[in-house]
Amino acid sequence: MIIVCPHCKLSRDLGSLKIPGSGAIATCPRCGTPFSLRPEQQEGGFRRWMPALVLLGALVCAVVVWLAVDWKLDEHYVLQPGSWQGEMAFQGRNYPFEMVIERAADGKMTGYMDWVSENPRYRLAIRGTYVGNHVRFEDYAFLERQGQTGLYDQQDVYIIGNEMTGTAKNGAASIHALQRAYAPK
Repeated sequence: MIIVCPHCKLSRDLGSLKIPGSGAIATCPRCGTPFSLRPEQQEGGFRRWMPALVLLGALVCAVVVWLAVDWKLDEHYVLQPGSWQGEMAFQGRNYPFEMVIERAADGKMTGYMDWVSENPRYRLAIRGTYVGNHVRFEDYAFLERQGQTGLYDQQDVYIIGNEMTGTAKNGAASIHALQRAYAPK
């Protein structure tokens, strides 16, 4: 058993000495300070804290697992071709768009996005992957009009009900859209 003086922090190993149930008084040989010894001190610091450390470790593991779970993901959602109307918010401005998913099969999707704030509009081809209601796609080619920028921007969205929300422009913008019952022209 190791004891430590609470005043000068001198420590001594007393070997297999046991403290009686009623406790004992020790006097430090260095500073002369008397201090109490209790039976619970016999186990040493690490063993005394072991149950709390095990509980803390289990709690940390539970938090890590909870944070790793994608709570928005609905693996049973079936992505279908359809049209969406929404806005992308980027650097304090909103950019309206219409999006059409033309094909969705085997975890891959294709379609196009019309940026309707421009006159005439820009139309860009999109392609991506999906798992359930989690869709990641990019615009990769101009179909109508050419632009200086806008290609290969990554979009990462979730579809919940008839609403699509997530990030655009590689996480620098937000995107929000509602599913439409008809396709844009």
